[in-house]
Amino acid sequence: MKKKMFKTGMLGTVIATIVLAVLTIAAVLLIYIIVDSALGHTNLVEADRYDDFGYLDAKYMSDSFASDEDGNKFVFVQTPEQKDGKVYYFIVGLPDSVYNSQEIQHKIHETQKEDGDETPLRFKGTLEQTSAELDTAAQESFSQMLDIKKDEAESYLGHACVFYSKADTNLANMDKGMWAALIFLVVAIGLWVAEMVRGISRQIKKNKKIANAKTLYETNSDYQNGVRQAEEPNAQHFKAARVYITRDYVVSYQEGLEVFRIDQIRELYGYDQRRSSALMGFFFGVFASSRMDHYLVALTSDGEVHQFARLGMALKLHNQMVTLLMQKNQEMRLGRMNTPVSEVLQSQPMEKLNLAKIKGFYGSDDIWSGRSLNNFKVE
Repeated sequence: MKKKMFKTGMLGTVIATIVLAVLTIAAVLLIYIIVDSALGHTNLVEADRYDDFGYLDAKYMSDSFASDEDGNKFVFVQTPEQKDGKVYYFIVGLPDSVYNSQEIQHKIHETQKEDGDETPLRFKGTLEQTSAELDTAAQESFSQMLDIKKDEAESYLGHACVFYSKADTNLANMDKGMWAALIFLVVAIGLWVAEMVRGISRQIKKNKKIANAKTLYETNSDYQNGVRQAEEPNAQHFKAARVYITRDYVVSYQEGLEVFRIDQIRELYGYDQRRSSALMGFFFGVFASSRMDHYLVALTSDGEVHQFARLGMALKLHNQMVTLLMQKNQEMRLGRMNTPVSEVLQSQPMEKLNLAKIKGFYGSDDIWSGRSLNNFKVE
C-alpha cells in the first residue's frame, strides 16, 4: 500500500524522455542530411540517385565531344578517386561560357600535356540521366579516346551526366515539399524539446511533493492513520481518481500522497483546469491541443486547500465520491455559492446526487474565487 502511495512515475517520464530524445536526434540528422545535400557537400562519386546535388573533382578533363541546343558543351572528366584499381569517369555538361573560361581551358590544356598539372579542379553540379543521343555520342567518343569497345565505354560512363551549376548551393532549387518537410522537422524538434523540458520539470515537482509527503507520513499522525484506514475492508477506493475515502479521511495519491480529515472539510467545490499541448495540436489538430481536467477541491478548517481527484470526465465518479463525503460530514458547504448540504438534499436525493445541478460547483477555472475563508494555502 505505502509503495503505491509514494509511486513517483519516474519510469514513465524516463521512457517518454528517451522516446522524445530519439525522435529529436533522428529529426536533427534528417535535417542535416537534407541541408548538407542542398549545400553541395556530397561527392557525386558517391551519389546513388539522379537529381543529387554535389561537387566533383576533375583530375583530368577532355575537350568537348558534343553539344546540345541549350548551349552546353560535354566533356569527359576523370576524378582522383579509385575503387579496386578502377578510376571514375563522368560526362559533364558545361555552359558554353564556362567551357570557354580560362579555368576550364587551363585544365583541358594541362590534361593534354604529359607532365600536366593534376591538381583537381572542383565544381558543383547536379547528377542527371543522359539522353539516348548523348549516350551514343559519349560512348563513341570515349571508346575512341581510350581505344576500347563501346560496351566497355558504357560500363565506365553509365547513363549519368553532371550538369554544371553556377550556384554554390541548391537551396533555390529545392521544391515546396522539401521546404515544408524542413519546416515541419524544425517545429517538431522545438515541440519535442519543450515537451521534454516540461516533462522533466513536472517530474521534479512531483518528486519534491512526494518527498514532502514521506516526511509528513513519518511525522504526522493523520497521514499515518489515513494510510492505515485505506487498508481496511470498508475503505472505498476510486481507482481512476487514485483516491481512498476511509472512515475518517480522504487519502489521495494521484500526485503524491495527501491526507486530510473528512470532518474538517468546510467547503467542497469543483475546479476546472484547461491543459494545452502544442505538441498534440501540431500533430493531431487544434481539437487535440487542449483538454479539460476536473478536480475536487476541499477547503478545510485549518485554512488549507486540498486539490484532488483529477478526472477528464468527472461527473459520475465525483458524484459518488461527494455522496460518501456528504454522509460523513453534513456540515460542509458545496459549490462556490456555499450551498449547505441540507439545502442540496431538498432539491435532489443523496443517492441520485448530480453535482452539475449545484449552482457554482463546476465551471470555474479559478481555484480561489468565491471562497469564504480569506487565508488558505494549497497543500
